[in-house]
Amino acid sequence: MNTVSRPLQAGAIIAALDVGNSKIGCLIVELGASSNSPYCLANARVLGVGYQRSMGLKGGLVLDPAAVEHSVRGAVDKAERQAGRSIDELYVSINTGRIRSQAYGVNLELAGAKVGPSHITSLLRMGWDHVAHSPQAILHARTTGFAIDGDGGIKKPEGFSGQNLFADFHVVSADLQPVRQLLSCIEDSYLSPVSVVAAPYASALATMRVREANEGVAVIDLGGGTSSLAVFAGGEFIFANSIAKGGIAISAALSRRFDMSWRDAERLKLHIAKNSRDYPKGAELIKQQLVGIFLHQKKKMMEAGHVFDAARVIVLTGGGALFYDASRLAAEVFGKPVRVGVPQAVSGMPPQLVNPAFSALWGIIAAQNVAHEELATRFAAPFAQRSAGSLARFGSWLSHLAD
Repeated sequence: MNTVSRPLQAGAIIAALDVGNSKIGCLIVELGASSNSPYCLANARVLGVGYQRSMGLKGGLVLDPAAVEHSVRGAVDKAERQAGRSIDELYVSINTGRIRSQAYGVNLELAGAKVGPSHITSLLRMGWDHVAHSPQAILHARTTGFAIDGDGGIKKPEGFSGQNLFADFHVVSADLQPVRQLLSCIEDSYLSPVSVVAAPYASALATMRVREANEGVAVIDLGGGTSSLAVFAGGEFIFANSIAKGGIAISAALSRRFDMSWRDAERLKLHIAKNSRDYPKGAELIKQQLVGIFLHQKKKMMEAGHVFDAARVIVLTGGGALFYDASRLAAEVFGKPVRVGVPQAVSGMPPQLVNPAFSALWGIIAAQNVAHEELATRFAAPFAQRSAGSLARFGSWLSHLAD
């Protein structure tokens, strides 16, 4: 299973859907001319936004398909009404199925030849073939750099000569079944997912700065049911991870500690975020939960070798980024500068949505600006050539659904 995006043009009207555990959001925009920044949406115009409380999901997993469909349809309906138009296709971000990274390398013999476009194509094709038939859901697959005869750090190898051309690849995957179930819920809502991006990747595109992406940044999205991570270095996407613990788990911990209903615990959590001195015991519990999340992500980064050192700054986003003392706690755990990442405001964006809680939603659109970097975009079957029919409309990458 693999995702495929189609090229987008200025003036195109597209819709994004962010499926979270606490809320589901839909965004309809009209694209403008490309910006100098590959991640910037400054020239987009927001036509409609809708969001709905998420039902039927826990930790990214579908527990009640009918409830998920209802939440999706509710968010889309609100966006359609505001935009004054209906939509059929969606670009989707997901945070389910244990999102994780894999790095691998592929070598092509040059025999002294000068690197040309055909060599690059052959090498990229080899990289794609390595994962094209994976039993996992392949959300992203792309190069992170080239080397010639052991000399690395090459971004554009054309024109170099040598004996061997080597490429590093980064793949982000998730368990197939949870992704299949979630996308089936969207299809059953009479909508067609065109492509899928990992939510931490989308959140990073919406909140990080180009300088940070080049120098090294880790973007942590503190969501409702999950806390996810995307790391960029040298301008490349090099690592991703997600754990099934977020703001909902913090509310549950408050509920247990103070013997109150979950709804009351949720209200208490939001109150502590603004008035932590009123409830010192509750604030301390939230602190412990946040530190646990940060320590888990730090461990994952350090297990990946160079990833922890590559990230020179930490960006917190998602609704949990506004929790009491989150930035200070993250700085203590990671030992790096920390800031809160907020999506850049664009034309027509309601002010209340210039908020970390909606980062992934805006990042879905930004992801289409750099979709050409994905191996699936280059080598998977064109959208028009894919088999017709219900779930196959997602793309050839969902052929497993027919197995």
